[in-house]
Amino acid sequence: MAVQPSVSVVVPTFRRRDRIGAVVDRLLAQPLHELVVVVDGSDDGTLELLRDLAVLDPRLVPVWVPNAGEGAARQRGAERATGDVVLFVDDDVLAGPGLVAGHAARHRGLRRASSTRPIPAPSCGASGRGTSRCAAATR
Repeated sequence: MAVQPSVSVVVPTFRRRDRIGAVVDRLLAQPLHELVVVVDGSDDGTLELLRDLAVLDPRLVPVWVPNAGEGAARQRGAERATGDVVLFVDDDVLAGPGLVAGHAARHRGLRRASSTRPIPAPSCGASGRGTSRCAAATR
């Protein structure tokens, strides 16, 4: 039987102090390895709130970065994450039950991709029917 992978959830956030508590509560109610919330330069008290919540649940990992946009915040969260699977959730999403478990189940038995070596691309070529074998295989 395949082992269930650990899931790190990454939430980039910017000026969402009024909403982030509910987002965090919903996610921490799920079986996750850690919840990395990256505060993208907000000065509205979001980081302080997250630090207070992290005292109550050590799975919550608040990270602050200077404002550089959502993409940079996601990247920083992915770099900080330690789980086998990284799941990105927006800061305005109230996760439904089973979100994290569903993702973990889908990835059960898959090997963790490593950023230290390239993942080979499938060999693709024309199939003679006006489409590539890769496009047909991924549908």
